[in-house]
Amino acid sequence: MLACGRLTAQDAEGLGVNEVPVADEPAPDLAVRAGREALVQAGYPAERIGLLVHAWTWHQGHDFWSPAHYVASRLGARKALPFGVQQMCNAFCEADLQVWLTPLYHGSMTGVMKNALDWLELTSRLGRPYLTGKVVALVSWANGSQAMQGINAMDAVAKALRAWVIPYTVPLVKSQIYTDAHRRDLSVEHTRKLDRLVTLLGNAAQAFTTTS
Repeated sequence: MLACGRLTAQDAEGLGVNEVPVADEPAPDLAVRAGREALVQAGYPAERIGLLVHAWTWHQGHDFWSPAHYVASRLGARKALPFGVQQMCNAFCEADLQVWLTPLYHGSMTGVMKNALDWLELTSRLGRPYLTGKVVALVSWANGSQAMQGINAMDAVAKALRAWVIPYTVPLVKSQIYTDAHRRDLSVEHTRKLDRLVTLLGNAAQAFTTTS
């Protein structure tokens, strides 16, 4: 960095920079390689990926499509929605009403979901950082009756991000969600609970609008 003039000695000292890792490959290609290795280790086909979230800073060497779209294309994740982390943060910040859903994973939410929420740290310097004032509804499902563990994990994170969580939550028993073998028709009981959740979410939003 110093030798090629990209950084002065004074700036390097001020930033505390001692060394900078350098790769022969562009960052998006490194992401593709890492993604391929992860898919192989997980035994998961790229065609089944529904969402691909990629984080980057500065220019990535692709002017006509985003790095997230490039990574999805190279991985063969043709059904995935490519999303940049900053776009995801913007979507969170723009949505006044949110419904969070997760399967129970080792007593908590999935690692992918927690990682996505952790990226909201990028909003920390905004006038209304994180999820300040947003209203969140929570849904989790699990085998047996342990789904409340997922609800509690999301509740703690939502409150840490300064969101309001409505008191009515929906823990679901995985084996009882659907009434057909193709898993397309929700049970009447779960449909009723989800309808109530959406109604209360809307009522909460109106109450906040009235009092703000």
